[in-house]
Amino acid sequence: MTVLKELLFFLVYYFAVNKYILERKQVAMKYLLKGAAVAAVVLIVLMAINMFCNMHDIHLDQTVTGTVSAVCAMLFYHGLIRNDNSKDDRNRK
Repeated sequence: MTVLKELLFFLVYYFAVNKYILERKQVAMKYLLKGAAVAAVVLIVLMAINMFCNMHDIHLDQTVTGTVSAVCAMLFYHGLIRNDNSKDDRNRK
């Protein structure tokens, strides 16, 4: 009887780990990497804009620049996630 209990426990544990825990970690890591990539791209573009404006003696407002760059990063990230989610939905059907 104990061997059957251990076998049942092992099957449930194996299914739970593979199906729920590992898939969620992969999805979370995928979203984290996409967020880091979006942040890096936005920072590089913002640095290029600031360098161009500083060379031409144009002074940018820090509050407005920071707010606009954060909003652009969120919209860009949301677009990446939405495209990914729609692909996943099509694959599941």
